[in-house]
Amino acid sequence: MKVIISPAKKMKNDIDYYPHIGLPKLLPKTKILMEWIQSLSFSDQKILWACNDVIAIENAERFSRMDLTEDLSPALLAYDGIQYTYMAPSVFEIDQFA
Repeated sequence: MKVIISPAKKMKNDIDYYPHIGLPKLLPKTKILMEWIQSLSFSDQKILWACNDVIAIENAERFSRMDLTEDLSPALLAYDGIQYTYMAPSVFEIDQFA
């Protein structure tokens, strides 16, 4: 079974919990989107994300220093949103991640 879910607006960075394996398949397209978001003003980023000031500031700072090849973690562990909480990845056993 494959499940597609959207990213959450909030992230946590726990690169020591479960290491990434390889790089994302759509990395070149991701880089294009990252550079476009970085080119936007803060107010345009906030409008794009449709979020409050606290989350907008956090993500604007994150985008300003983003490196798509360093300090990586699997999305399942990186995002902090209701769908990720209900999947409960923190109680997965290693073979369940596959």
